[in-house]
Amino acid sequence: MSIRMTSEHTELTFHYMRVEGREETLLEFLLRRFRYLDDQEWRENINDRRIWVDGKLGRTNFKLRNNQKIVYLRPDFLVPDVDLDFDIIFEDDALIAVCKSGNLPTSPSGKYYKNTLVSLIKSQFGLKKLYTLHRLDRETSGVIIFAKRHEVAQSMAAHFRKNLVQKYILQSSADTFPKFQRQQFRRFSFRCLLVRT
Repeated sequence: MSIRMTSEHTELTFHYMRVEGREETLLEFLLRRFRYLDDQEWRENINDRRIWVDGKLGRTNFKLRNNQKIVYLRPDFLVPDVDLDFDIIFEDDALIAVCKSGNLPTSPSGKYYKNTLVSLIKSQFGLKKLYTLHRLDRETSGVIIFAKRHEVAQSMAAHFRKNLVQKYILQSSADTFPKFQRQQFRRFSFRCLLVRT
């Protein structure tokens, strides 16, 4: 799947492949692949000319064949609200470390394409590529590190595999968690990441 963002929508393009040789209609495929919209919502997307198959307007009952190109012009108003709060706590020519809030997805997927940490950082720094070195779930706040270049990402991935980078996770519920200030995150090196959940 490829993703292209415009000012009005996110364009998702992918090549269709049947599952276990089973024939399905465009609507059946959309309901299986994108479960966050129901039957009626997909019908509305098709009627609103947002689904295209091989350059032609999609129809609900269209029988799909392998390798057909499907384009979904996903309108931005479908993107759920997120907490766009994050702080750059370290940045050099190779790495960016960010302290992100909860309710901010790291990477594009599911319902989230534009309002993600990766998209926001790429836009802020004018980067075409950004490499996520480890993940944090959408609901999790804490420090996350990105590489600006592929070779740096590969080197850091090797450090993670060899346990040269340690990730410490502290979690708590209700009001029992100590009140850390964002300033305190700056004291941690890349050998120690503090993650708040």
